[in-house]
Amino acid sequence: MFQDNLVRSINYAIHQRKLLQQLQELFDNAKNLIHRVRIEDGKFEYVNKSWQETLGYSSTEVATLTIFDILHPSCYQPWLNLMNKIQQRIPQTDAETNSIELIFISKDQKKIIVEGSITFEPSNYPKISRGIFRDITEHKAIESERRELIQELSNFKDALDKSAIFAITDAKGIITYTNDKFCEISGYSRSELLGKTHKILNSGFHSDSFFQSLWQTITKGKVWEGEICNQAKNGHLYWVHSTIAPFLNDQGEPYQYLAIRFDITEQKQAEVSLAQNNRLLQSVTQAQAQFITAHNRPDIFEGYQQY
Repeated sequence: MFQDNLVRSINYAIHQRKLLQQLQELFDNAKNLIHRVRIEDGKFEYVNKSWQETLGYSSTEVATLTIFDILHPSCYQPWLNLMNKIQQRIPQTDAETNSIELIFISKDQKKIIVEGSITFEPSNYPKISRGIFRDITEHKAIESERRELIQELSNFKDALDKSAIFAITDAKGIITYTNDKFCEISGYSRSELLGKTHKILNSGFHSDSFFQSLWQTITKGKVWEGEICNQAKNGHLYWVHSTIAPFLNDQGEPYQYLAIRFDITEQKQAEVSLAQNNRLLQSVTQAQAQFITAHNRPDIFEGYQQY
């Protein structure tokens, strides 16, 4: 009987040892960063291969480090708060897990952002903590770039809203979005414009072939740019410099169009006024020349030129 019990005990111990070895191999080869830290002094009891490879420390170097040697200063207090909270608790029958996000500093001073959990085993509570972390540095960088891009797009949209007239239409030219300046210059409310096409602004100034050429350009996926004379709701005409850009799907076909316009009415009026003044000046000059020729007095013309 004694021998049977002894054999069973030995077999059980061997089995447990194998399980511990398998568990150790699992930890050592895990992709996550795993460490065990003494709460009292922050010394490392264990770190796995991924931890060493990510932070760049050898086993010999790890033995000389504390958790504060690899923590970013901004994480000191959160770490201490967590440790104090755990030490003040009464030990539980089950392990307690606390999620946390930290910044580790590698041997070459790179920031490694990690998220994971800290587990306190009842048998060691609260002397030993085990941390299992996932490196999210790249994820954070992508997320930061995404936020910056969203902010840039938001800033761009705000700037565009304040300076330009723009609208979005579907593939058929039906207006699906307008900004405030579009409504302001056209005199139409947003509800009056949505669901309509830009024919609502047709002033009759341009020929049908003008708009046919425009549509042929943008439906081929190309950008169209030019000047258009529109008619507002109250009947007055206004000019815009317009750029229409197609948005293409995976097949290279337009599925919507973005039209960005700038009010050039004053510029066009100035051009018309300048042309009228030039024609007037030309008429006066011709009349003066005819007068001088008729009276055979070239000296009068010379005096006029000097003046």
